[in-house]
Amino acid sequence: MLVKYLTSEGYEVATASSAREGERLFLASPFDLLVVDRMMSGQDGADWLADLRARGIATPAILLTAVGDSDSRIEGLTKGADDYLPKPFDPRELGLRIAKILKRSSPAPDVSGLTDVEERVLSLLKSRSGAPVSREEIAKLLRSGERSVDVAIYRLRSKLGDNSRSPRIILTCRGIGYKMPA
Repeated sequence: MLVKYLTSEGYEVATASSAREGERLFLASPFDLLVVDRMMSGQDGADWLADLRARGIATPAILLTAVGDSDSRIEGLTKGADDYLPKPFDPRELGLRIAKILKRSSPAPDVSGLTDVEERVLSLLKSRSGAPVSREEIAKLLRSGERSVDVAIYRLRSKLGDNSRSPRIILTCRGIGYKMPA
């Protein structure tokens, strides 16, 4: 359910069923953020985070747990979690927490040197405060076809230092268009 929701919000999601598999995935291709279950198979999620932090890995992390008492939350935060979310929770809350952490951990984009077209697209995306903007609407703004939208987004991402394979500044909403995190 979480994978489906986060994917619909424009995030690229990878899952692991155990600490060992999570470690393998993370080391093969580091992530922008980790969502770790405290009760993961093979190792306590908080201990796994503590191990990562001890190795100098500072990737932001949200710890999910069925135990929500204050001592457990404090322990999770002490062991390296940036946020702690007790179960059950609304997936929208997790999505908002992810967006906030990614926004805080992302360097501010350098918008100097943008063309007029790129500035208009960026302004439109910012004005929607996290809501998707359709490709058709962007094409209308540009007074051109949808192929021009792809080119404008590609160039804008390049100038903002946003990796097009796993973007953090301009997110792709499959089948809809693009958005910026709220």
